[in-house]
Amino acid sequence: MNHAIRTPSDLNSGWCGVESTARSCQKHLPAGAVLDTGDLLGEASFEKRGIIQTMHHPKGELRMPAFPVRFDGAPAPVKPSPLLGEHTTQVFGEWLGMNAADVEGLRSDGVV
Repeated sequence: MNHAIRTPSDLNSGWCGVESTARSCQKHLPAGAVLDTGDLLGEASFEKRGIIQTMHHPKGELRMPAFPVRFDGAPAPVKPSPLLGEHTTQVFGEWLGMNAADVEGLRSDGVV
C-alpha cells in the first residue's frame, strides 16, 4: 500500500489550522495557519506578545490585532474615529466661514 502524501490536503485532512501547520512543518512543508479575528483575539499568547491591542473609544473599548510593523519595538499608536458630528463646528467654520452661532442655528433647525 502506498502511503505517500500527494498534496497538502492529503496531509491536513481533518485537522484545524494550528494542527495542520504543525504537521506540515514536521514534513518540512512551508505552512502557516490562517486565523480569523475571533481566533486571534482568543489566543492568549498573542495578547502577551503585543499582537492584540486595545483601542479606547468614548463608546467603549475595542480589542483588535495590532499593525504588524513595529517602530522602536512598539506597535503603531491607534486612536478612535471621531464621533458623529464631533467636528461639525470646526469644519463649517474653517471651510464655510460660519461662526458657532450659525452652526448652532443649523443644529436647532435639525439641519445638522
